[in-house]
Amino acid sequence: MSLIRVGVIGCGVMGKCHARVYSELPGVKLVATADVLEEKAREAAREYGAEKWYTDYNDLLARPDIDAVSIVVPDHLHREPTIAAAEAGKAVLLEKPIATTLRDADAIVKAVKKAGITFLVGHIVRFDYNYAKAKEYMDRGLLGEPVSIWARRNNSINSPMRLKAWLKETSLLLFLGVHDIDVMRWIIGRNITRVYAEAGSRVLKPYGVKDAVWSVFRFKGGTIGALENIWILPSTMSFDFKLELVGTRGSIWISQPSDSFLFWGEKGQETLSYYNPVVQGQVKGYLRDEISHFINCVKGVEKPLVSAEDARAAVEVALAIHRSIRQGRPVTLPL
Repeated sequence: MSLIRVGVIGCGVMGKCHARVYSELPGVKLVATADVLEEKAREAAREYGAEKWYTDYNDLLARPDIDAVSIVVPDHLHREPTIAAAEAGKAVLLEKPIATTLRDADAIVKAVKKAGITFLVGHIVRFDYNYAKAKEYMDRGLLGEPVSIWARRNNSINSPMRLKAWLKETSLLLFLGVHDIDVMRWIIGRNITRVYAEAGSRVLKPYGVKDAVWSVFRFKGGTIGALENIWILPSTMSFDFKLELVGTRGSIWISQPSDSFLFWGEKGQETLSYYNPVVQGQVKGYLRDEISHFINCVKGVEKPLVSAEDARAAVEVALAIHRSIRQGRPVTLPL
């Protein structure tokens, strides 16, 4: 398969990022875009050179000349387009989380398995070199047995405000925390068996979602873990991601942003995005790496780094945390 022809379903902020990367990758052609808002689909198509745009993703999926699609729609709407794409025989890169309910997640897993398509859920932190190196060191035995793992993933208020139209359909855990739930399971290589969480809401209380959640985990084998998630940092702040892993033979500390690139100009301070910096006119970084990996999976030269089952497991833990918050007690997994 010399040229991979792709479509993008959902042309919001992240959908346009996917479209741009496809338009810049060698051996890939962005053929079509789709969004329920015609102006978004049209804008993405025109900006990144797609031949056609649609307001109904089924029209895009009906094209026999499209090999693969990115599905970048709101979290709670993942089920229908993913199943439709699987039934159409298209390879699928689905933005995380796989779904917001286990029923939807199970339906997606069943559909992609039945269709036998290439399927990847975009847990982009696995493509972050720092976390990938931690996984490598864990697998090489350099940390010994994992004793404790702690992660933080905090965002500014800009993040939930960008989602205002469907904020109640997702959550801090499903939108943000699911990154570290997945990557902690991946690095440790073991399932989470119990969770307990506390949460608070003041700023986002009118929207019916939590401002902050602190969760404590127990992994199979005895490792303990903790996760801090907040998405009401001041709008002037950048993200704040950290991870600490302590083993019987060593420990790892990851902290971002490191402020390794800072620019001050007339409009204020500027830093490079870790995930999709634009360098010399092209998108670089972890999103490009993730999409390149997906294309290689479509070509059959790599296997998906994130399995459908792993993506489902991360959502199950997030939903267990929701239950712990509601019930005020530890929750045992599986649900």
